[in-house]
Order: sequence, then C-alpha cells, then structure tokens
Amino acid sequence: LLDFTSVLSGDIGTISDSSDNSFHVVQANGTDLSAVLDGFTIQDGNADNSATGDISGAGLLDIDADPFINNCIFTDNSAQTGAAVFVAGTSARFDNCQFIDNAATDIGGAVAITSDTQNFNNCLFQNNSATNSGGGIYGGGGVINLLDCSMQGNTASSGGAIYSALATGSIINSIFSLNSADQGGAIYTASS
Repeated sequence: LLDFTSVLSGDIGTISDSSDNSFHVVQANGTDLSAVLDGFTIQDGNADNSATGDISGAGLLDIDADPFINNCIFTDNSAQTGAAVFVAGTSARFDNCQFIDNAATDIGGAVAITSDTQNFNNCLFQNNSATNSGGGIYGGGGVINLLDCSMQGNTASSGGAIYSALATGSIINSIFSLNSADQGGAIYTASS
C-alpha cells in the first residue's frame, strides 16, 4: 500500500465528527490533463447535503474537467453517489491510486462515472461499499478502462466491484477477489 504523509482532509470542524466535514475535499472544474494531483491522501470528505445538491464526490468532485490523478489515496470518504470520486462530463486518468474504505449510501462506493472515458492504471479498490450499486465503481455511461488493477473486498447490492449501466470499456490484467453482492459479486452489467 502507498503511504503518503501529505494529507488533504475534509475533517475541518470538530475532529472525528463527520457531520461537519467538507462536502468535497478537492474539486476539478474545467481543467485538462495538464492539471495534475500527485502524491496526496484525500480523506474524510462527507457529501451529505441534499438541500444544496452536495451529495457526490466527497473526495474529488470532477465536473467538466480532465485531470491527471497520480499516486493518490482516497480513503474514508462518504457520499450518496461516488463517495471518493464523482466524474461527470469529463475524461479523467487515474494512475497508481488507491481507493480504500469509502462508502456510498446509494451508488459508487469508491467512484461514480456518468460519461466520457475514464482510465484506471495500476489502481487498488479495497473495502469500498455502496448500499445499492457498484461497491468499487459505478459506471452510468461512458467508457471505463482498467489496466493492472485490483478490486478486493468491495460490497454492494448489485456489482460488488463494478456495476456498469450503459457503459463500455475494457478490463486487462486485473484481479477481482473477495467482492460480494446479491447480484454480480464481481461485475454486474446492464445494457453495457
């Protein structure tokens, strides 16, 4: 496992009280691949405000941006959708990243994707959970490519590791182990 001491934390109020944590620890809006986030632990985001629409991407909210995320750990983030990362209208690239112990009350325990192409290279998804779909990754459209990734111990109702609806993509040289769900312990696809 990676171990970075440079921490970006959403735990900005009362320490260890998630109710007053940041909705989004990092936001990417309108960037391209020249925007690089490298070598950080991103933790303790809590996107839980349905009144303002802040229910997605507690670790990273990526809207209409194309960032390059490298050597980062996303851990202990919670949201309704895409607890660690929510991506919409963009093509992000994640290299050598770890998504550990993130939880969604709906979809995308670690990552939720709605469009475009998302590339995950040499990434670890471990012990993430979603109440409904996609314990590790929820793909609600677009293209999801995994190369040399490991999906371990993720849980959801459908698609313990990956839930893919209206999405395409590829999975190459990747490991799925100890993931669980009522439907599709490793992968569940619908119209994909």
